[in-house]
Amino acid sequence: MLPQGNAWVHARRERDRIMEDAMLVAYAVIATLGHKEDDLSEREAFEQYGRAWIKDRTRRGQLRFERHGEEKLSPKVYSRFEIESLKRAEKNISDSYKRALEKMDEMEERMKMRATRRKSSD
Repeated sequence: MLPQGNAWVHARRERDRIMEDAMLVAYAVIATLGHKEDDLSEREAFEQYGRAWIKDRTRRGQLRFERHGEEKLSPKVYSRFEIESLKRAEKNISDSYKRALEKMDEMEERMKMRATRRKSSD
């Protein structure tokens, strides 16, 4: 049986979540095997994820970089897996917060409707 109405929305969200999980697993495998595909130069990280976001998360200690070389000015390299994991964690927290706000709005609306009914019945 095919999903109907809101079930389509939920099915699409679930599909997207599964695909994001699969990509995260792929990044984890690449990082674990030590492939260069996991490495992002600072410039590439800025281009793909935004300079402000990378700098802020690095300053907070949520992202780490390694220097490729012994010199102080050696290139900074970030892990794509680490960045994607942090992005996913932030998205999950954001989604949970949005759902909580939506539930609060629904409850507030129900309370208003009940109050309106009580006034009309008095």
